[in-house]
Amino acid sequence: GAVEATRKLFRSGDERPAGTANPFLGPMTPPDLPPEEFYDELAGDYHLIFADWDAAIAWEAGIITGLLRELGVALGSVLDASCGIGTQAIGLAQAGYRVTATDISPASVERCAREAGTRGLDIATAVADLRVLDVAGSHDAEVTFDDALAHLLDDSDLDALVRADDILDHRLRGMTPDAPTLRGTAQNPDVFFQAREAS
Repeated sequence: GAVEATRKLFRSGDERPAGTANPFLGPMTPPDLPPEEFYDELAGDYHLIFADWDAAIAWEAGIITGLLRELGVALGSVLDASCGIGTQAIGLAQAGYRVTATDISPASVERCAREAGTRGLDIATAVADLRVLDVAGSHDAEVTFDDALAHLLDDSDLDALVRADDILDHRLRGMTPDAPTLRGTAQNPDVFFQAREAS
């Protein structure tokens, strides 16, 4: 099934194309299982999607902290709303942010907490659905990276995450002829980060 095919992809690190600029091995195949079941089954092997997981953590942290600084969040509290096994959460904590890491996959959240602990990092973790995010406290920034948005399968999932009124309010408030940029991506992280690195 999808899980076994993805494990095979993760373990094929020696097949990485020569000259690849980032530490990723390749894009993931969309799962046939609900996201929490798919990622629960992969939590133990998920780091294998990277040629060097620690290098990927540092590399992504450099990009994400740069984006946060551009948005005025030099330090503070960050919610990683789709933390998986901790790739972004760990990097943000290592960069000095106070991190709360949530994910729909209990096994991934447990692995994120364990990986943070082995690195001497204090990351608050919880199981939470990105569409609801009933996480206590406030945060200076909320992020979600990688393929989390690809699991939002229909308009009701998208509506639960971002209300149409909020989008319109943002456009009216934040998008003017003087500020015409809307930031964000739902594309494959390889493509996004490679384009960001090249610019």
